[in-house]
Amino acid sequence: MTNATLPLRFRNPFDPEPWATPTVRLAPELRRDTALLERLRAAHFEGDTLADDLVEWMYSVGLRDGRRAFEQAVEHGVGSLSEPSAPLASFFASVDAVPAWLDRGQLERASRAATRAAIGGGYVLFSLSLLSGYVSAGITKTLARTGALETMAPRRLAETAKFVDDVYRSRTLERANDGFKTTLRVRVMHALVRRQLLRSGWDVERWGLPINQADMALTVLQFSTTFVIGLRMLGHIVPKKDGQAMTHLWRYVGRLSGVAEDLLPATEEEGRRMLRLLAASQQGPDADGRALARALLAAPAEQLAEAGYPRWAIRADAAFRAGFARFALGATAADALGLPDTRWKYAPFVVAPVVFATEVARCATPFATPLAEYFGRRLADDRMRRLLGGRAPTFVPRGAGAE
Repeated sequence: MTNATLPLRFRNPFDPEPWATPTVRLAPELRRDTALLERLRAAHFEGDTLADDLVEWMYSVGLRDGRRAFEQAVEHGVGSLSEPSAPLASFFASVDAVPAWLDRGQLERASRAATRAAIGGGYVLFSLSLLSGYVSAGITKTLARTGALETMAPRRLAETAKFVDDVYRSRTLERANDGFKTTLRVRVMHALVRRQLLRSGWDVERWGLPINQADMALTVLQFSTTFVIGLRMLGHIVPKKDGQAMTHLWRYVGRLSGVAEDLLPATEEEGRRMLRLLAASQQGPDADGRALARALLAAPAEQLAEAGYPRWAIRADAAFRAGFARFALGATAADALGLPDTRWKYAPFVVAPVVFATEVARCATPFATPLAEYFGRRLADDRMRRLLGGRAPTFVPRGAGAE
């Protein structure tokens, strides 16, 4: 078996499986590019060298001491350590270097746009950025191997929401901001998971490396390109400048997360093309994906019940989340993922015009946009309190606690 046929999970995005055909609409004019195709294939065997080296050093000195040094560097800079190790110094030299293309104004614009769309954004984050990712057997295999499917769903939902919330709350992602720091913690968590799985009999020829460059790039696109597409599906007005700003923001977050620069689109159009290629190259859902989808769909209902929401509201919320996912993914992918097929799949046709009318009124009314951002921030705060329950996520994978 040659490298040209590996990993076995890889599908030719120019000849997609039936469940993936809707992704072709993202960039129907895309031409076959052999070099790009091989780049995407090779990316499945690439990890994150700086983070992987850092984690190896952590284990060599003891995970407790290694994480303590990492946390000190995160909070106070690597210069606060008297004798930082070479892996630690290299990691922070990379993340502390500000790329020449970075525009803090673009980051601010993207954060404000996401904040004022907090209601719709929450559903897009859940149904598209997270739930749609379970369509890929290659991605769900990592999640399935890192913990009990049912019990890990609320934790993953909370940690992901915290990560995204910190990014947007930080506005410009300055070095001292929580968004910057949380991104680094998530990156090292991924490296810890990668190390664990590679030492547990992981089938590299079948799945590529766990949390590889291709999968990390696709995850970034789920938070940028897919997020913008989802907002527009629900009737939110996202001007081209805001869509470009969102791409710019997540290009920087992706860089901080250890994604290779050539896999991070610089424009919204590039993002749609890359999303089409990466999504269509995935193997379709399997039993793990269906189990994860069931567990994730159940998580918000439990949290809303604990918060005292009435039963009818909880049922409607769960039905809309599943219906929106089916609407966006298409029947073939939704059936393969085991999503319920109800009349709620038509709900976006009703919701989108209402949201759009509200958005038109916002754009036409002085002070309405700042007011929407204010209430969006309040809503996001309430959502985080409900998801976290007063507990801060540790971003430490199961089995990688202090030694």
